[in-house]
Amino acid sequence: MEEITVNIQGIRLDDFVLSQHHEFTDITLYKFIKGNRIRVNNRKVPLSTRLNRGDVVRIYMPNQDGPKYLRARTEVDVVYEDDALMIVDKPAGIIINTTDDSVIDTLANRVILRHVKAGGDESTAPRLCHRLDTGTSGLVIFAKTPEAEEAVKMLIKKRAIAKEYLTVAIGHPRKDKGKLVNYILKNAERSRVQVYTKKGGEAKKAILEYSVLDKSERLSLLSVRLITGRTHQIRAQFSYICCPILGDSKYGNNAVNREYKFKYQALCAYKLTFPDSVPDVLGNVRGKTFCAKLPWYVEQFNNKELQ
Repeated sequence: MEEITVNIQGIRLDDFVLSQHHEFTDITLYKFIKGNRIRVNNRKVPLSTRLNRGDVVRIYMPNQDGPKYLRARTEVDVVYEDDALMIVDKPAGIIINTTDDSVIDTLANRVILRHVKAGGDESTAPRLCHRLDTGTSGLVIFAKTPEAEEAVKMLIKKRAIAKEYLTVAIGHPRKDKGKLVNYILKNAERSRVQVYTKKGGEAKKAILEYSVLDKSERLSLLSVRLITGRTHQIRAQFSYICCPILGDSKYGNNAVNREYKFKYQALCAYKLTFPDSVPDVLGNVRGKTFCAKLPWYVEQFNNKELQ
């Protein structure tokens, strides 16, 4: 880690870092910020941030001599753990996993580091069973044995694990309770999806059920149950019915996002329920439900602070 004290008032963070590292490019800066490897006063801030004299900028340079997980942060909020599974409450803004060598602080690396610090070996660390978008918070399942991994992935493929999300949408759905059925086509190059009402080409069917828990003049607090598990499904489907998720910069309303000062989408994978019928290796979680921490924006909505 490199620690530098700022001695110029008002300089932008990106300009300051480039003044210290002439070999950096714009792409390098973006990857470092994305990987939480540039911090100001121990906080992650945008590259456009204006610095004050005396601010401390920390740059976490890649270490080619050791594995990436050793440079990850150690915080892992474990909701449940046994000999087969670990269920983790992921904060919004952290990447689940990536093949990008410049990104160090992923949820998977945090789990590996926790396992190694407890005396385990990297090769036996819990393995990721599914994913969440970077800006989405909530429950993520890791398997601690190959048998458990196979069993969880089989249940996910059969859609046997019920997934419930909590979210805040801009606007109000026409009905307080309903089902959205669309077809979603993924564009990997643009990292986004397109929603259609009719089947066509390689588009896949996307189904979800929702209930309006509460609403204000401008916003709706929703419970969403996924029937299918498509890329960006909740964000894209609610945007399609003109009720985008608050804080969603890709499918949402950025003017409203800025007004409410939301950095990430108000979307949380809040609840997981395992079926009554599971393989023996998952016997401890048979029929059980697990919940993440209630997101702060839900509490604000309930307290009438988010209107």
